Amino acid sequence: MITTESRIKEMISMPKEVELARENDIRNVKSTVRKDSKEYSDALERIRRKYNAHNDEVKHYSDYMDINILDNIKR
Repeated sequence: MITTESRIKEMISMPKEVELARENDIRNVKSTVRKDSKEYSDALERIRRKYNAHNDEVKHYSDYMDINILDNIKR
């Protein structure tokens, strides 16, 4: 199965509803936590990790697909 570059880009881009949820999470933290507190930076770090997990998984898949495409070309 060969995945086109446009399909991989589509998979890498964060779905709109996920992007909106991320922005909402950040907005909630900024409105409820003092910016100079450790809790503020910890909360933003948790949000970053939560949404980067999606990106890391997709990046791994796209790297895997690149390797398979190269293998198929060599054959």
